[in-house]
Amino acid sequence: MDLEDITRGKFSGEKGLMLVDKDNDTRAEFSMESGGGKGFTADIEILRGDLAKIFYDASCRDAQSIFGDHVTAIGDHEDLVHVTFDKAGPRDFDLVLAADGMGARAGRLVFPWRVHPGVFGPIRLLLHD
Repeated sequence: MDLEDITRGKFSGEKGLMLVDKDNDTRAEFSMESGGGKGFTADIEILRGDLAKIFYDASCRDAQSIFGDHVTAIGDHEDLVHVTFDKAGPRDFDLVLAADGMGARAGRLVFPWRVHPGVFGPIRLLLHD
């Protein structure tokens, strides 16, 4: 089984998307049915922890994973990715995978222009029971 098959097997079962305000009142709702079965993530929606486990299980024999620390800076360094950690010293890697959400720390370090405070409000996914 390849990574795509494994990932599709962990599909979250999204039933739609609901945008809520700070009081958790619905501001907009988009059900899978209203889009003809094509929601915002109709192809695949997977929980971050499931995706991280799939990548870890597939790579743990050949790649190093670092736990209990976090990235404070990340950038290009010739053909490598230069990463500075909070606890460990800086290191260079061929590839860095960051499994965090939109607007989270690693995303802001790599794409600082992409996320601005207050642009994205809370998003709640409606999942199967």
